[in-house]
Amino acid sequence: LPLPYVIDPSVTYRLAQVSNNGAGGAASIVLDMPAGVADNDLLFMHIAARGGSNMTIATPGGWTLLRYANNGTLTRLATYYRIASSEPASYTVTFGGGTPSQQAVGAITAYYGVKSSAVLDVNGATAIGNTATPAAGSITAAADSLVIAAYSHGIGSGAVGTAMFTTAAAMTERYDAQSQNATAGNRSSLAADDILTFAGGATGAKTVTASASGRWIAHQVSFNEDDVN
Repeated sequence: LPLPYVIDPSVTYRLAQVSNNGAGGAASIVLDMPAGVADNDLLFMHIAARGGSNMTIATPGGWTLLRYANNGTLTRLATYYRIASSEPASYTVTFGGGTPSQQAVGAITAYYGVKSSAVLDVNGATAIGNTATPAAGSITAAADSLVIAAYSHGIGSGAVGTAMFTTAAAMTERYDAQSQNATAGNRSSLAADDILTFAGGATGAKTVTASASGRWIAHQVSFNEDDVN
């Protein structure tokens, strides 16, 4: 066949690894790398921390900031991406601001098949609210792209380790986790869902239901598929 040629392009989810910074919180969080990561994979990092406007989250070296937002003084969302290259076992992300020691939970998710150059398609705006139904606003994504909806919530629910969120319609949930404080109302929670688009256009708002009402932040983003092999 003449080169270049297309071979059934697709984005493949590898694994997500969730980490937290302990029952007492801390001024940083260590995010472990998922198993099986290979060079040129897309890595998506998502952190949910309490403290909101009273704290800051530093962008880790080698990562590109996607969205960084707070909902009052209760919760903060930070999302980043990078193309994997000789990855370490973990990344340490530090906090600052007036009250840097906070409950936090985070995740790194790996995908194979995303372009290693011109990787970002659409970086949607963040949405905020104070309800039990976090919603990531619609974006206009390219055909054959990876769409991720990320949610950060200022509290938890039930026992540590239990799920906090439902899954957005037509999407697949990749993680759903809470920080470790013994009191659910003192935790931070996060989740992310994804979908592969087949036709370009508006994705629609991606809404989930949380098991407790509270302050939340949501972010929807899309990445370009690598369609030439």
